[in-house]
Amino acid sequence: MQRILSQDMARFGYLARRAQLYDLGYSERDLRRGLDGRRLWPIGRSRVAHPGADGRATRAVALGGRLAAGSAPASYGVWVTRPDGLWVAVPQDASRVPPLGPGEHRLRPREHFPHTSDRQ
Repeated sequence: MQRILSQDMARFGYLARRAQLYDLGYSERDLRRGLDGRRLWPIGRSRVAHPGADGRATRAVALGGRLAAGSAPASYGVWVTRPDGLWVAVPQDASRVPPLGPGEHRLRPREHFPHTSDRQ
């Protein structure tokens, strides 16, 4: 079966770990071709983004976290009464996180959200 990179990236919300794409059968050469052809952008060493990715989500991943507070529902089109910049949640034990830009805020929630799901 022939895989289509843009369709597989859409499955991951246009942001994916390289390992996720390798698990689907893509090779390092396939990803390099996508990066060279501007169909993918590198985010750090282990992640890639597709041009269809939400800019706020891409920035949150580049900052070492995920969207939080009002930024998360806004990325799904939910109306937020007072959008006040980009809110990013990072793990409590995160180190070497990049510096924030103007209007960016970092949260360190106490809850632990596993990367895997127990749903079948």
